[in-house]
Amino acid sequence: MRARELQATLAARTEYAAGEIDQRTRHLYQMSLIRSGPRGVHAPHMEPLEAALILLCLVARRPTEAGQVMARAMDLAPVLPPNVTAWPFDTLRSLTEFLMLPLSGHGGIVNRIEVLCDGSMAWVEFTQAGLNLRVLFTDRTDIVARLSGGASVYDETGAMYAGHRLVLTGALLDQLALELAHDATGYVVEPQQVEV
Repeated sequence: MRARELQATLAARTEYAAGEIDQRTRHLYQMSLIRSGPRGVHAPHMEPLEAALILLCLVARRPTEAGQVMARAMDLAPVLPPNVTAWPFDTLRSLTEFLMLPLSGHGGIVNRIEVLCDGSMAWVEFTQAGLNLRVLFTDRTDIVARLSGGASVYDETGAMYAGHRLVLTGALLDQLALELAHDATGYVVEPQQVEV
């Protein structure tokens, strides 16, 4: 999948026009976070990290804030709820790393990701051992301290912050993973199902 193809898919599945998605992601090229090169059929195929960064550029309310909000959201760390005794994904320590899991072809884990419009919090719903769990990702120490009492992470933070959110469904992430799996020759790499 090339950048223009990703923009077209996102434009068809979200409220954003392809031109706005392009405007939100231009700084990624300027900062060399996404590979640039020839256009059209000779354009480079995207890696899962590049697709994840483009998705995080959609979080901000305004295109002019996309870079700043994306930079904040990409480093959000998980806050484990009381019912999760151990983080099942030892190597995943940020929202970007967790978002790359389904985009890398490990389907069937992530059900939903919601990211608050300022990039300060995200809620990730995923399946572990047949249970649906929701984990908060944040960089706000005041929220982490408030949640130590054992309240539901989603209900507690969701009640306080009922603002604009970008919602990414597991179906959209799995579709993007399939499209990313097409290599330059047109062959498809089969996605992997991961049991956790």
